[in-house]
Amino acid sequence: MGEVIYRLLFFVNSNKEKDVYYTIAWTMLQNIKEVPRLNINQLADMCYTSTSTISRFIKKLGYESFGDFKEKVELVLGYYKRDISFHPDFGEKSDIDPSSMVKNFYGVINNHLKETCNNLDIRKLDKLLELIYQHKKINFFGMQFSQYMSMEIQAKLLALGKFVTAFVDVKEQLKCAEESDEGSLAIILSIAGRVGKTDLVNKIKESKSKLVVITQNPKVDFLEDADLVILFGNKNTDKEEFLLGGRYALLSIIDLMYYRYVFLYN
Repeated sequence: MGEVIYRLLFFVNSNKEKDVYYTIAWTMLQNIKEVPRLNINQLADMCYTSTSTISRFIKKLGYESFGDFKEKVELVLGYYKRDISFHPDFGEKSDIDPSSMVKNFYGVINNHLKETCNNLDIRKLDKLLELIYQHKKINFFGMQFSQYMSMEIQAKLLALGKFVTAFVDVKEQLKCAEESDEGSLAIILSIAGRVGKTDLVNKIKESKSKLVVITQNPKVDFLEDADLVILFGNKNTDKEEFLLGGRYALLSIIDLMYYRYVFLYN
């Protein structure tokens, strides 16, 4: 569900031609908090276009209807609002001491990094790097922040002469999964495991690719379908800091993958 804002941003950031669709995306982003409360006529007036053009743009983004699009926007806004409350006090108090907030913020990150350091199975990580070294067709998959981390390891591996794909757009990821085969290696990065609620996992399974999952959530169902699972961070999904700390822990995994790959194969 979080892809909705990323799709709008990707469209605006990558569209060289400032056409009517660009104007719609730009207007939506500038008024993203109001979008769930607007009807299609109101949005069309705001964008100086027709309702049929709005509908075509929504389908171009990959959503069935304007109602479906608005629902996804409302969900992702709620997600980001919850993400602010990474500490119990921050969701209830407005007079938090700044130094206390800084201390708690970095405390969350340090705890996740320590747990990753203590619990990471280096043998599994080395096995993943062996698979990357052996395979010619390697595809990284994920959502939002996780996929941007895929692009980070993509660039690092490319600098070492190893090409991998890491498409940001979900539709391109689905296409990539469909075109994979049993000689491919699929690597899913997912902090919370939400990617399991998409069609992506099924597409990867159907392709018969070898599947590796890197996540901090040990409770997601699709782990049973993986050939290799690498867990990191804090496994308590009920804690407020689960997502915040998980982002930094995942970045540490990406950097460690790079350093270990250089050590083992370069």
